Amino acid sequence: MGFGGGNAGNGGKSGTDFDTGASTPISPALIERERAEEDKEASPEQPSAEAERVKALESRVAELEAALAEARAAAASAARRSEIERELTAAGAIDLEITTPLVEQVVAGMDEPDVGRAVREVRAGKSFLFRAKPGGGVRSESMAGEPAQAGPGLDDLANEARSSGDRADLLRYLRARRG
Repeated sequence: MGFGGGNAGNGGKSGTDFDTGASTPISPALIERERAEEDKEASPEQPSAEAERVKALESRVAELEAALAEARAAAASAARRSEIERELTAAGAIDLEITTPLVEQVVAGMDEPDVGRAVREVRAGKSFLFRAKPGGGVRSESMAGEPAQAGPGLDDLANEARSSGDRADLLRYLRARRG
């Protein structure tokens, strides 16, 4: 004979019967129930809708807390940078874009951040980045310009330029204002 037919190779038993030692018949309902129990054991119970919602809300809270921490750090950094720029301006810094990172570096190395002290340290070490005197340089009387000419006042010139719309009147007003 060919393949697949007969029971000669199994000693007279069919290939689908298992010898369990008991001769109880297995019903399809029993098999179905066993499979359902195995599926339950293999996968945990499906979380309820409330549990899923709680997990989603917890993850959202974690995301918002992280975003809040980032925003607070950015606000603190902006406030510190503003304070540094204000101190540098008062100290007479020539270029804020160059001196601000230098001061930030000094502040970062301090145990107790003090922007004023950091600006003084940078100024002492790199005095070429600051003006000789805070607030401006030396002014002389020879560069003061011409004294104001006697004539119509600025208000009169402005009114005349406004009412006429003439460019010459506007230029006359602007020159007088520049003075």
